[in-house]
Amino acid sequence: MSEQYEDVCESNELLNTVLDNVDAGVLLMDDGFNVVMVNQTLLRLFDVTWESIQGVKCGNALGCIHAVLEGGKCGETSQCEECGLRGSVLDVMRCGVPSDRKRLRREFVSGGTRRRMFLEHSTRRVEHRGSGLILVVLYDVSELEQSRRDLMESKAQLDRDIEAAAEIQRSLLPSASPIARRLRFGWNFRPCAGVGGDLFHVARLDEKRVGMYMLDVCGHGVSAAMITVSVSRMMRPETGMLFKPGGGGEPLPPSGVMSMLEREYPFERFGSYFTMLYMIVDTEQGEMVWCSAGHPWPVLARRVGGETSVRTLDSEGPAIGIGADVPFSDRRLRLRQGDRVILYTDGILERADDEGEQYGEGRMFTDALRTADRPISEAMNAMLRDVLAFGGDTPPQDDIALLGFDYTESQG
Repeated sequence: MSEQYEDVCESNELLNTVLDNVDAGVLLMDDGFNVVMVNQTLLRLFDVTWESIQGVKCGNALGCIHAVLEGGKCGETSQCEECGLRGSVLDVMRCGVPSDRKRLRREFVSGGTRRRMFLEHSTRRVEHRGSGLILVVLYDVSELEQSRRDLMESKAQLDRDIEAAAEIQRSLLPSASPIARRLRFGWNFRPCAGVGGDLFHVARLDEKRVGMYMLDVCGHGVSAAMITVSVSRMMRPETGMLFKPGGGGEPLPPSGVMSMLEREYPFERFGSYFTMLYMIVDTEQGEMVWCSAGHPWPVLARRVGGETSVRTLDSEGPAIGIGADVPFSDRRLRLRQGDRVILYTDGILERADDEGEQYGEGRMFTDALRTADRPISEAMNAMLRDVLAFGGDTPPQDDIALLGFDYTESQG
């Protein structure tokens, strides 16, 4: 062994004891990449003995897979130019600039076993009796990296599940406007990131009546979406749940539907609640009946004397699932030629700008007035654009849903 090696190996016994008890592997090499000194942690990390690596080039000493497979020396294999550890050491040699905790992913052969390791390394130049040595500290982050990869895979799987749930949710939206005399429909839906709890639908109940609802489950994510899916299935006309038992196909009034949902979705069972507005329009009689369960009231735009006015159609009732033990009640309205009714979720009212100011009911009324002369589908698109633009570049923090219809007394 050269005098340089002997001098280093005769370093203070206390310092060696300290180095042997740190969690990181410590390696000292000369400018030829030959191993001068290591601590016990490094020997255990790479399953080698001091006798087998003393004076051996770094990659060969540690079992670098490229050196092993090619049978070459460290610094002479086909992959040495790409080696992050070698690059850091050379930078320290040339410029004297230390490097802090760079990532190194490499396969090593230790104890005859090939294994992938995830390491972080720091390098420093050390002057010892006029000679420059390179200090390398190796941190084994394999367990942490594996945990990170497991977490990323779990997140990726969760993202796939959420996207599948979102696709199911989108499939529950109306695919086409139902054919109904005197009614023209338009709608729009913009979910927040992932999957949420907003949903709406329109369906014919019989030859003259059309039912529609707007639903908003408290919260977001898969649990809210599952409740949304469950409620939407129950609200299909073919289930029979929307009709009076033994009533010969007579629809339940909206208040009756709300009472039925209150029985089916208690908070104790689902751990959540939802707001809902259900409405039935009799296209022959021109009558609309609705009931709100804690949901934002619908908006009516009506032209009177050449002027269009906008107002809400109030309806009191508790959210479904909170067990308020308050009866639901129906409200009725005789529709007029040209009436427009808009249902929506609170994601519209609560859309905030950069200053935290919310879109609010006033701006919604203004939008309803401004778009009153446009076809209902165009009006719904314009209102959605305005709501989104109000919040700037910030993605919606809640689902945004709009459903509207125009009533005409003509048969077309």
